[in-house]
Amino acid sequence: MVPCARVRGRSVRADLVLMAALLASTLLCTPVAADLAPFPDLAPPTVQEGFFFHVQPVSADFCDQQTIWECSQIRQSTPDTGTLEFDLFVYSKRDDPQMSINGLSLPLEWTESWHLINWECCSGGQGQLDPQGQLVQLTIEWPERPALQGRLFLAARFIMDAPDGGWFGVSGMSDGPQLRFTCSKGDLEIWWVLPGWAEAGVECGQCYVPCDLLLPCRSELTPDRVDLRIMCGATATAQIRSRTGARCQPAFASTADWLTLEVSESVLGEEGLNHELTLRADAGNLAAGSYVAWIRSGDDCTTCARVVLTVIPQVPVEAHRSWGQVKEFYRP
Repeated sequence: MVPCARVRGRSVRADLVLMAALLASTLLCTPVAADLAPFPDLAPPTVQEGFFFHVQPVSADFCDQQTIWECSQIRQSTPDTGTLEFDLFVYSKRDDPQMSINGLSLPLEWTESWHLINWECCSGGQGQLDPQGQLVQLTIEWPERPALQGRLFLAARFIMDAPDGGWFGVSGMSDGPQLRFTCSKGDLEIWWVLPGWAEAGVECGQCYVPCDLLLPCRSELTPDRVDLRIMCGATATAQIRSRTGARCQPAFASTADWLTLEVSESVLGEEGLNHELTLRADAGNLAAGSYVAWIRSGDDCTTCARVVLTVIPQVPVEAHRSWGQVKEFYRP
């Protein structure tokens, strides 16, 4: 093991579509899998530890002057892209004031178009990044065994070139993450650790690790985009469907005043709870132009449906104007 230093990185392929599979196989977070939790043979063991990634603008002195001391302060998504910093935190729910960290090992992965610019360990760690095919295996040891402060520990920081939307975090496609602690009763090696990640370029909708390390619910909204085209002063309606795990009660909200929704009573189907959402767009107070809003469902795991409203001005039809000219004016 060599002292952890800032190094030039490499591009590692990541398949963003596999994040949903990571949730299903490792977290059991999908609606169907979440319903298996009452069955001990199918449910995961109790999770006491998790990895969290905080995304922020680059902060050169963050390792020595961190400002995050509680899990709720960690920001796991940002609408920004470009050069960003991803800070790796270790979080434990164990109530042991003598607990300290010895080391960790975990596979890292990120969006294919992103590039690792540099990285460094924090709190006196010694580590290395080893390529594992299309992955990178991170290994860090702390010879001085620093204590966990407030159950949260800053382990490393990574500077990424993130030109577009994507994610950075623990991969579920290789060996699982590992943590080593020293507790009041001796050394403790932990293999079941909740993997984490952070996202950039997020407009609406993200699923991240909750601080209680419990299984979040996630809704599936269909379709995920609705296009409406109406004249000034008019209204229009559309419908979308929500499917959620049978033990979940989703909350729905609109992000715009001009867009309201009516939610039907839940119907239990083979794949979970179904809701019909009736959307109503009101252009009564809107000028001609294009407007975008979102229908949001969920809390820790938020899914969104994008609603694009095009408002067309009402143009007086003169007596001499032909019907073909009128149709041409309103043609998309």
